[in-house]
Amino acid sequence: MKLYNKKIKREIFASKIPVLVEFYAEWCGPCKEMKPIIEELKKELKGKAKFFVFNIEENLKLGNKFMVFNLPTFLIYRNGKIIKKLIGVQKREKLLSLLN
Repeated sequence: MKLYNKKIKREIFASKIPVLVEFYAEWCGPCKEMKPIIEELKKELKGKAKFFVFNIEENLKLGNKFMVFNLPTFLIYRNGKIIKKLIGVQKREKLLSLLN
């Protein structure tokens, strides 16, 4: 539930390792379904990928900037460029393959 700031922006766009950015809301059922999967991936890929999770209600301008219209929304970055935008519940294996 981070707030977007210059430091986080730098970490996302200057990262040498893959980055997963997730937008969620507390009331979102599919977001709740994804939470344990994301937590598991964070542990498994520690040091190999970065994870940023933003509550859309606290980061509405950011959500608008990234055109987040559905939840959960996942943005996968590699070398500062978005390589994939995923919407809704995702399979663990799909996220893992995109981050490896």
